[in-house]
Amino acid sequence: MGERYGPFDITMVETGAYNDLWSEIHMNPEQSVQAHVDLKGKFMLPIHNSTFDLALHDWFEPLDRALSASIKHNTQMLSPIFGQSVNFDDLTTNNTRQDQRSWWLNNQ
Repeated sequence: MGERYGPFDITMVETGAYNDLWSEIHMNPEQSVQAHVDLKGKFMLPIHNSTFDLALHDWFEPLDRALSASIKHNTQMLSPIFGQSVNFDDLTTNNTRQDQRSWWLNNQ
């Protein structure tokens, strides 16, 4: 899809509620970041994470792992606090990681 329809300004990729037993249904955060890379996205917005206790991982683990993978792949991950609006017109590669990077660390 990235080759045919990309690049994309933003990708919204599920990153949460994963388990090895569910590998056919849900991606883990590292696979989600790879999907973003494959889609040729500029910004990744992780979705389907940290809201319901569906899996055995901690609620913040998907965001931690997605951020680590995002840094490793040199991609830009958006991580707004739940309910925070994101103005896509204001996005720049300089403000995403610094401003929104790890709000969840203070809420563990």
